[in-house]
Parts: sequence; structure tokens; C-alpha cells
Amino acid sequence: MEGSQKHGLIRQAIEYIYENYETDLSTQQAAAQLRLSPYQLSRFFKEETGMTFVDYVID
Repeated sequence: MEGSQKHGLIRQAIEYIYENYETDLSTQQAAAQLRLSPYQLSRFFKEETGMTFVDYVID
């Protein structure tokens, strides 16, 4: 996957976090929304932000 595609997906993941922060968020739910596996989302999120998905949600 190209860097610009990953960047776009992570931007969508961050939007999903902000739109759903009052609910119980999980990597699995966000990955399903983006049509990725939880592993892919976790890996791409860490590469793009330097943080894990869970750490980003908690922070």
C-alpha cells in the first residue's frame, strides 16, 4: 500500500475516533469501518502517528 493511501486511511481512522469517542471504541470496530484487518490498522496507525490506536484513543 502506498504512503498516501495509508495516510488517507489513518486520517479516516482519526475522524472515526473523534466521531465516536463517547462510545467504547476498539481497533476491531475501526478496522471494520475501514475494511482493514485489526492488524493492518494497528500497524499503519503506528507507522503514521508513532502511537498505537489504543494509546491515541486514551490520550
